[in-house]
Amino acid sequence: NSSSQDVPFSNIFHNFHVPFKPLTLELPESLGDLATLRELILSGCVSPNHLPQFPRSLQRLELGGSKRLLELPKGLGDLAALRELILRNCNELKEIPSSVVQLNHLQTLIVINCCGLRRLPQFPSSLITLDAYGCINLRQVADISNLQHLETLNLDRCDVLEVVPGLRNLQSLTFLRLPFHISQRERL
Repeated sequence: NSSSQDVPFSNIFHNFHVPFKPLTLELPESLGDLATLRELILSGCVSPNHLPQFPRSLQRLELGGSKRLLELPKGLGDLAALRELILRNCNELKEIPSSVVQLNHLQTLIVINCCGLRRLPQFPSSLITLDAYGCINLRQVADISNLQHLETLNLDRCDVLEVVPGLRNLQSLTFLRLPFHISQRERL
């Protein structure tokens, strides 16, 4: 019967959402085999401290409340279709891999209340929104002068951040929020 073809399990998923409940969840290494997965949202998963490789089809990745997450996969830059990367309350996360600069379609990067985050790497010029509100230990931001399409920049409550290299070169900026001490120094 031609109407009941076998569909591989890996082609079924487009969206995968684990709702907010304190869960101990280790993601299977085979997650990268879900070739049609476009959106992955994990909220409140207190574990994992390690993430598997993600499928290259992923357009939106959201991790919230992953309190033990130590690092993002090194191959994050291989997610050529990724448009949105959202990280909330990932307190142990120290850095975003430098491979993120390879994400030529990335438009939105939100890292809210990621208290362990110490530095932000170079980003692709496609970025429109960069929101790092409440990253209280953020000390360093790479030069952002290449972000000619950036419309929103929020670094409020990044209280140990001293300087934002390239800030004055942003031509498309419509929303800017900085820690008070940087606003004063830059005379904004």
